[in-house]
Amino acid sequence: MAAAMTLLERTTLTLTLLLLCAMVLTTGAQVVSRYLLDLPLIWTEETGRHLMIWMVFLASTVVYRRGQHIAIDLFGGRLGPRGRAVIGIAITLLLALFFFLMIRYGWELASRTMNQRSSALRYPMGYAYAALPVGGVLLLLYAIENFVGYVRSLLRREPPARPTSGTP
Repeated sequence: MAAAMTLLERTTLTLTLLLLCAMVLTTGAQVVSRYLLDLPLIWTEETGRHLMIWMVFLASTVVYRRGQHIAIDLFGGRLGPRGRAVIGIAITLLLALFFFLMIRYGWELASRTMNQRSSALRYPMGYAYAALPVGGVLLLLYAIENFVGYVRSLLRREPPARPTSGTP
């Protein structure tokens, strides 16, 4: 399972990098066309914004899996491995609930906006909003991975093998 999750993370990271490159090229084209050619491209701003939405939702999943997000550590240093695992399980379950809600309501939003067209490119806005449920699915998968890691560490009375999110 760990190998599949690592492959998923690497694929997501590669896609995020490609989205970043596309966003930089699109925004650069907008700047060049507007200020050097005095001929603004109407599609570049919208494209850059939608690329950034997808990039943020995908990159956040990698940050979550690696445990590199901002965290408040008030009790974790004072607790033993068992206490950290119990708090980690509780936090992971709360996050999993939030991720499930992201999927549910994100899917609903994306579905409802498939008939709404973007202003410049005229494609369905549901494609832009689909970043919410896709990101939610990836986050939920990583939360399940974290949950399993915390349960294993609780049973073995040792800290998780790698940094995970929600580490108190």
